[in-house]
Amino acid sequence: MSTRKTLWIAFLVTMSAVGHVSAQIRIAWVSTRGDGFTREIHLEDGEGNYIGQISPPNLGEYHEIEWSPDGRKIVCSLNPLGAFNTTSDIYTINADGSNLTRLTHKPDGWNLSPSWSPDGSRIVFNSENGDKSDLFVVDSDGTGLTRLFPGGKHIMPEWSPDGESIVFASDMGGLYDIFVLSLESGEIDQLTHIDGERAWYPTWSPDGNMIAYKIRNDVYLMDADGANNRQVMTDVMPLGDPAWVDRKTIICTATNPESEDTTS
Repeated sequence: MSTRKTLWIAFLVTMSAVGHVSAQIRIAWVSTRGDGFTREIHLEDGEGNYIGQISPPNLGEYHEIEWSPDGRKIVCSLNPLGAFNTTSDIYTINADGSNLTRLTHKPDGWNLSPSWSPDGSRIVFNSENGDKSDLFVVDSDGTGLTRLFPGGKHIMPEWSPDGESIVFASDMGGLYDIFVLSLESGEIDQLTHIDGERAWYPTWSPDGNMIAYKIRNDVYLMDADGANNRQVMTDVMPLGDPAWVDRKTIICTATNPESEDTTS
């Protein structure tokens, strides 16, 4: 698959009642395909057939998308027109492009990296101001905003498949490492100890047994407790953040330095 300047990709695989993968696969991605400048949300099917742009045009730039667990909505970060590079908030949008709903209202700074809880009732994200970034949780209707974890710079959170933990990157250990927060106990475990490099873009495997993450343009994989840490993808070309297609397959966007296209 080749698209122009794709930045974020989110896969939705519809499961049948007996747990087998059905023929319906939808891929949402963010690209400047529309006007060549503004990042919008687009859809295609699992065979690479373009469905269309679903985000309302001329509202701003969309970032960091993720499907809801039931496949009916997409959560994203939206940087509004007139405020480029100054502020962004968390929004949801129906899969057909209707009902764009603003969940947060940040006057300055950035609300980023939204991730659904497994039951679709809540969304975790990080909120940046200057050199600080806290973790917050908000209900999927925009109510119940709660600061989850203050202090330091904590970024790129993702809810675990069992709903009991949140993985995130943080500078608590110096440069960025990968941590897991237990929502029941509040305990935090540091999973990586990388000297002189940033470990970030953590993402759970669908069964919650493994976590993939990036160091530079390399993708690494480890068990959920930090054991068996190994490199699984190298920087043949600049790679985007990793995403799981299923429990055995990880994909990344990859930019060819000799062209303006991004391939995944």
